[in-house]
Amino acid sequence: MEQQTYLKRLGKFRNEKVPLVGSTSSSVRERRAAFDLQDSQQALQCGTTFPLEVFLDVPASVRKRRFLEDVRVGTLVLGKIVNVRLEAGLLIHVLEVVTGQKRFVKDLDLQAVCPRSEFEMVSDHIDCNDEFRPRDIVRAVVFAVDAVQEQLSVSFRRFRLPRESRSLELGLVSEEDAEIISKRAEAEVEVLDGFSHQLKQTAGFSNPHCIDNLLDELGVSSQLSSFLGCIQSIQRRPDDYRDELRRKQSHAWAMETVATGVDHLKLGNIEKAEKHFDHALLIEPNNVEAYVARGALYANENRYENAVKDFQEALRLNPKHKNARKYLAETQTTRGNSCFNKGDLETAVDYYQAALQINPDLESAQSQLQAVETKLELQALRVGAAPSGS
Repeated sequence: MEQQTYLKRLGKFRNEKVPLVGSTSSSVRERRAAFDLQDSQQALQCGTTFPLEVFLDVPASVRKRRFLEDVRVGTLVLGKIVNVRLEAGLLIHVLEVVTGQKRFVKDLDLQAVCPRSEFEMVSDHIDCNDEFRPRDIVRAVVFAVDAVQEQLSVSFRRFRLPRESRSLELGLVSEEDAEIISKRAEAEVEVLDGFSHQLKQTAGFSNPHCIDNLLDELGVSSQLSSFLGCIQSIQRRPDDYRDELRRKQSHAWAMETVATGVDHLKLGNIEKAEKHFDHALLIEPNNVEAYVARGALYANENRYENAVKDFQEALRLNPKHKNARKYLAETQTTRGNSCFNKGDLETAVDYYQAALQINPDLESAQSQLQAVETKLELQALRVGAAPSGS
């Protein structure tokens, strides 16, 4: 047990300290941290997800062949050591592509060989059996591809890195980073949800500057309407752009939904009609016709308070809408009639007056208001003529 604990502590020390031994620079750890931080920062800047091929039903043999055709010398890969051979070097199972196009390779059984001569040794006396162990995670650079043998040749020597990747660290990966890499590779295999769902789960996708960050990263101008040079110089009208086109589409869809709801209302299908009016307002929240139609439905169902709210909202959006004004005045008159029949004359007066504020020429409201006021005057006279008690 003590031997196992010692070996684990020794392995951790080796992973963290060996790259520093004999190094002429004190920034090895900084370079490694900068490399690992790069992916994290990019993930926060814009939406990132697993490689697209994870979500495609492409046979592994086809993906493996295409990968070997596409991979280039200078590509960085992450892998797990399978075997350590004293003279030959390391046999590595490739887990992940670090630079270039993201690829899902963990299930391809893709092998890489790192010859003994390609170790970045800090001392001639370090044995590869001491420096590397099976199941260690390493980062290496591809320097040869054998598509026939389906094998990569990789190196830990820094001079083989492309110029733009010279700041990156090769060799053993720390235990903490190795654990993250292993979990990430396992997660790719277990992806069951769709591409859109996975994309929306990333922190960067929720970044309000996601689109701007992507445009900046890709070097694309936000002012371009097309990547075709012959079209870029054409000045577009405001209603040709996305937001205006979307607004027009939403309006057309909402109006079609309102028309269907009106058809159901005429047939007496109240529930279906109401659902269509509600849906139209979800599509286009400021659709005046949907408010007017739903208000008419509420009024016919004696749901006067809801009807009045819809008519008032329609008039707020379009103060000159004739039907909205007409239906609101009629609804207020109907509410006044209901109060009149119940003997609540004061409330009836309020509703009739509200109706006449909307439509001063509404005869039914005028006549009813006169009748109520006359009745109130008679009641006042009777109260005044009644003998006072002793």
